[in-house]
Amino acid sequence: MISIDGMTDEDFERHSLAILQRELGLDGLARFLRLNRSTDGDYTRNRHKWLDGLTIDEITTEVQSRGQPSARPAISQVDQLVSHIRKTLPAMELLVPSADESYRSLPLCVIDAVYSIGVRYESTERTVDDFCRWSCWSYTEEHSVGEFLDLMEPYAGRWDALAVEVFRNRQRTSSRSGVLKAEAVYRFSQELRRSGVETLKDVSKVGSDRRLRSAITDIPGQGSGISLKYFMMLAGFEGVVKPDRMISRFVADALGVDSVGTDLAEALVLSAHRLLHTENPRLTASMLDYGIWTYQRNARGTMRR
Repeated sequence: MISIDGMTDEDFERHSLAILQRELGLDGLARFLRLNRSTDGDYTRNRHKWLDGLTIDEITTEVQSRGQPSARPAISQVDQLVSHIRKTLPAMELLVPSADESYRSLPLCVIDAVYSIGVRYESTERTVDDFCRWSCWSYTEEHSVGEFLDLMEPYAGRWDALAVEVFRNRQRTSSRSGVLKAEAVYRFSQELRRSGVETLKDVSKVGSDRRLRSAITDIPGQGSGISLKYFMMLAGFEGVVKPDRMISRFVADALGVDSVGTDLAEALVLSAHRLLHTENPRLTASMLDYGIWTYQRNARGTMRR
């Protein structure tokens, strides 16, 4: 690892946030950022004190003039993100997937989560469809991780055959040291079974099982943890978002910067969700993630995650 003295400010921030997330968890990291990136910590009261009566243009002007003398406190990063969300996603509830679009089987969540990284989402949808046709599984029926691994057993160690014959997709988890995503799906599922995570009702175990999370992120190409978080989100685990390029781009646009690290983007989105949730208790973190992703897809003309 690069010494702290040799790190850029961006590298140091990413390193520090990773340590905080490891020690405090995502909730603790979000709380830390909320307390240390605003003024006195009473977030809701300050937001109203600073923003009530302001138009979007006035808020934008204030953000752009940070560092100059001002009668108002500087707007925090979370406030900037919330303002951007209000401007770009005025009716997020209309963007929520219907219940019919949710997976009933945990293995389908694994396939989607692993295959969706770094590609256009249409290819991921085709991969899930191809698997369902091969296995004769229905989206509306529940199948366990054990059932999935029983189907995969003849392909254990024959990863190319698994990729071609079952998933019809030879994408790799990384262009450098990655493995076929087909192998990653198999190994991901094995770790779930070892921890007794078989169906959707078991997914709450993932949040508290450090061994399981570590084993999954040790799979080549899974080190960032993005697939794991997306898997949890697809399986209905509340309080997580998929901190991919879509989320990072949206947050960067909100802050008026060129780029934002995934750890910071994730923490800010979760903090923004907590604030918005107090006003709309039906709003979930997954809903906010989906709204941001849909907006970015339409704005950029791409579905690459």
